[in-house]
Amino acid sequence: MDFDLLSFPPEILAKIFSNIPWDQLINVKLTAKDFNNIINNYLKDMQKPKLCEIEFDDIKTRWDDNDKITVTYKIFITGSNGFEDTFGSKKFCLLPSELDQLHSFLKKVDLTSLRHVEFMLDSQTEVMRIFSNYFQNTNRIETICVTATHFDKEVGNPLSFLGKIQNVGELELHLNFPH
Repeated sequence: MDFDLLSFPPEILAKIFSNIPWDQLINVKLTAKDFNNIINNYLKDMQKPKLCEIEFDDIKTRWDDNDKITVTYKIFITGSNGFEDTFGSKKFCLLPSELDQLHSFLKKVDLTSLRHVEFMLDSQTEVMRIFSNYFQNTNRIETICVTATHFDKEVGNPLSFLGKIQNVGELELHLNFPH
């Protein structure tokens, strides 16, 4: 008996697709437009790349005097032999007006395997608040480094993130509170 996958209800297909490794899910999306739509509609249920490290930096460029937020991350890759390895660092930059893209990125990754988290923020501590919304400190994290300066208006952002930290090997803090 042959089954036409497209005849299954979207909920069943989403359950099936949720068992496909994240790095192979693109092949399913390319197979049929309906599959692509189902995966996008049920994205929260799909496997996602597991990050092992993430770093946030905000830098002011000298030539245009604009703040830029840099996000650098490493992904765990499980090989065919079952061993986990890390993929080389990837990086992207955002303007402070593009923080919605940070939300989009964090929705598409799995933060449960993080080993290292670092914030080197001058004035863009909103990044920390956004990350905190997606961060569930369920596993042990080896290191968390937080450097935050010049956050006169956003004192709560670093503090709300720090309140979520439970199981960390090394915590390094450099906070310059406003006077």
